[in-house]
Amino acid sequence: MNELIKKEPQSIEEMKEQAEIMIASGLVPFDKVESVITVALMGKELGLGFATAINSIYDIKGKPALSVHLATALARKAGVDFQLIKDFEPVLDANKKIIDRVTTIKFFRFNKSLNKIIENDISYYWKDAVKAGYTTNHSWITKPKNMSRSRCLMEGIRFVASDALLGISYEASELLDNIKNSSYEIDNEGNVVNFTLKDAKGNTIK
Repeated sequence: MNELIKKEPQSIEEMKEQAEIMIASGLVPFDKVESVITVALMGKELGLGFATAINSIYDIKGKPALSVHLATALARKAGVDFQLIKDFEPVLDANKKIIDRVTTIKFFRFNKSLNKIIENDISYYWKDAVKAGYTTNHSWITKPKNMSRSRCLMEGIRFVASDALLGISYEASELLDNIKNSSYEIDNEGNVVNFTLKDAKGNTIK
C-alpha cells in the first residue's frame, strides 16, 4: 500500500487525490472519498500518517472506530502493558463440567500520583457474548478465541487508559456487533479486515 502513496498528503485536495487512488486499488475498506478523508484527519490528530490511519481507523455509519492493533499501540504509548493470563480457558462447575469460557488479561500502568505501578485483571466471559447476541456472528463462530481476546483487550484499555484512545472509545467489531444486518471478517489478531452493512431489505450499503 505504501508504494501507492508517493508522499504524505498535506492538504484536503491531496488527501482526496490519494483517497481516490486507494479506493480504486481495492486495498482499503472504504468506498467513499469522504470517509477516507474523515479517517485521515482523525488519524492526523492521533499523530498517524495517511496510510496508517486508513488501515487502522474505520468510519462505520459515521462513527469512528479503532483497530485492535491501533488501540493496543495507543495504550502502550500511554505507558500501559499487558499480560495474557487466561486465553479462552474453560470454567468448570463442581462436577467439572464446562459451563463457560474466560479470557483474562492483566494490565499494568504506572500511576504518577501514587508513584507505583497499578495492576488490574480484566476478564471477558463467553456467556457475556452469548447474552449480548454476538455469538451467532460469523467471526465469533469461526474465531471465538480471537474475538474474546480482542473484546477483553478493549474493555481493559477503556478501564485503565481511556485517555489513551483520545475520544475514539470503540473498536470496529464492537460497533458492528451492535448494528443489524452487518457482517465482518477478522485477522488472527482480531483486527477487522472487511465489513459489510445492509439495509432492512438486504441491499448492501457498504
